[in-house]
Amino acid sequence: MPVSTKDNTVPGKNSAASSLPVPFRALPAWLMRRSTIVALAFGLFFLLVFIFLYLAARHLETAKNNAFKTDAVSINLISGLITNHENAVREFLLSYAWRTGFVQAVKKKDPEKLSPYFKEMKKNPYVDGLFIADKDGILWFNEPCFPESIGRNFSYRDWFKGVRGQWQPYVSAVFQRIVGEKSLAIVNAVPVFDEQGKPIGILGNSHNLLFINDIIAPVPLSAAARVDIVDRAGQIVYSNHIIYKEAGTFYPALPLIGKALHEKRIQLTIDDQKNYWARKYVSIASVDIIGGAVIVERTLKNILQEELIHLSDLAIVLFLFFLVVVLLLFFLRHNFILQGAESSLQAETRLRASEVKFKDMFESSMVGKSITSPDGRINVNSALCELLGYSRDELNRLQWQDITHPDDIALTAKALEPLYSGAADATRLIKRYRRKDGGVIWADVGITVRRDKEGKPVYFMTNMMDITDRRLLEEKSIRKSKMLQAINNIFYATMMAETEAAVAQSCLAEAVELTGSRFGFIGKVMPDGLFSTIALSDPGGKDCRIAEGVAVKMIDNMSIRGIWGDVILREQALIINDPPAYPGDVGLPPGHPPLISFLGAPLKDKGRTIGMIAVANSSPGYTEVHRQQLEALCVAFVEAIRRKQAEEAVQRANAELEERIAQRTKELADKNEELLRLNNVFVGRELRMRELKAKIAEREGAKEQE
Repeated sequence: MPVSTKDNTVPGKNSAASSLPVPFRALPAWLMRRSTIVALAFGLFFLLVFIFLYLAARHLETAKNNAFKTDAVSINLISGLITNHENAVREFLLSYAWRTGFVQAVKKKDPEKLSPYFKEMKKNPYVDGLFIADKDGILWFNEPCFPESIGRNFSYRDWFKGVRGQWQPYVSAVFQRIVGEKSLAIVNAVPVFDEQGKPIGILGNSHNLLFINDIIAPVPLSAAARVDIVDRAGQIVYSNHIIYKEAGTFYPALPLIGKALHEKRIQLTIDDQKNYWARKYVSIASVDIIGGAVIVERTLKNILQEELIHLSDLAIVLFLFFLVVVLLLFFLRHNFILQGAESSLQAETRLRASEVKFKDMFESSMVGKSITSPDGRINVNSALCELLGYSRDELNRLQWQDITHPDDIALTAKALEPLYSGAADATRLIKRYRRKDGGVIWADVGITVRRDKEGKPVYFMTNMMDITDRRLLEEKSIRKSKMLQAINNIFYATMMAETEAAVAQSCLAEAVELTGSRFGFIGKVMPDGLFSTIALSDPGGKDCRIAEGVAVKMIDNMSIRGIWGDVILREQALIINDPPAYPGDVGLPPGHPPLISFLGAPLKDKGRTIGMIAVANSSPGYTEVHRQQLEALCVAFVEAIRRKQAEEAVQRANAELEERIAQRTKELADKNEELLRLNNVFVGRELRMRELKAKIAEREGAKEQE
């Protein structure tokens, strides 16, 4: 095969003089004098010293900038981790502070009813020490229990003032606990409101500052970097170089840090007048949730120490370069008069050796290689034959378009355009190949071009590395991430939605998006054995061009039959990518959009099928991966419905209790009114009797006087 030998040389077996490159043989005689070589050596030495000093200064500046960039990434990561941690704690506390039973227990200050909630909350790894205080700051319950703190007034604490200010969640400054090990801690506190929205208490989580060690542990940090985290008061929350055993330990350069934060600067240089190498390079990132900042500082001495090995290597390389050049000059002088009469023979020998070497490397490579001509013909090695499943003769008769996946032909052609036009000499892309057995593999492909003297492509050298396994793992990881996000969205919707239908609608939206479907529905089996939908996707509703009355009739109280009915009757998921050919197909109602693919999965509760989730019209069709995803959503949806039904049952019980209380109050009022009426009757009768008796006595007195 033709191979360009430009830049490829193989030493011959003859004298050293004949192996000299041609340009060195034409050097002028004065250049090879001893005095000239010594002068060149001294000049080169001083030039290399200057280059070393210049490169060292530039490298230190680059190292400083890189340190700034690395520290900025690290502190932003730490800031984000702390913020996410505290937000997670806050959301967890709020999720309990909104619960009806929890609110009632706080309102009544009932430790017995509150204790189960606290024990359940303690299972969360983010929770350390829980407590509840009333709206005046009196702590009346905590977990773990410390009796000495019960009944104490903590209104002077920062966490109480922070929450009480606007009755909003708040993360406190550092303080020292008064119970237990009396360690340093911060409090993440949220207000608790009653049914009328009035504050009735404060729920807080007091966690030891040691949790920051766990947060920072996975963050890559330089051994020379000094890391400090301060709260809104400037107190040290964490430090890897300052001892802080008591609350009130402040960061040494706090005024400068505060000024930098106020000016929104993320980098700061602090000079040391006494010691130039003690100059500090400080990176700052604010942590808004705790009102503080993450600070990473390095000294110029630290940077120099980290780069000392590199600078030493640079000095050694330059010194070795100096020695090599000096030795080369003396070598050239020593061999200057020697001429090679066999230069042409050696050139031919080098060419043959180069071709043999290239062929050996090409054939013995473990990576798939090919040489492709501009007209598309290819020549391949054994590794590529094994990779694609073709014989060498078969591949040599094919063009690259024949083994490229149809969807990637345009991508490959576009990648080759710069090579054809001369805009580039190499390119790289990830594409798919078709194996002889019909399988598809993913490959990381690198392509380089060899050109003739006019710049036209002679051939393309292609290296192909099989990355199919890695690609499959990446796709599996992405699917798992989407699956977990969909389940999280369903449970979030369960907390926020007011009805079971709203939860179902949210679940259906996740199912349609996760499977790439056009539309779908969720339905349940009614007690009479008929089927009714509880959620219908918007695209499905719009595509169903059915009259209003007919549409309602077909959505509610349907007989279980057809493709979707088999999902319930068989109690298992069903994938149909050719619905018209399915034996159980009963057709579609007039106006319904064409059904090109279908996927359904049953909803099961304690082993009993209670409904199903179905999606349709995913192109090019559904796979086992889609089935597994939909079955996982079914499990999550059933659990979500259980929780929603339990919540609705509690709400109905509360409403019924309130109605009974109102009815009993009305009955008591009616009876009280009746008693007042009877009392008025008896009192009136008594007054009339007294009046009558008085008149009788008056008449009898008058008769006696007569």
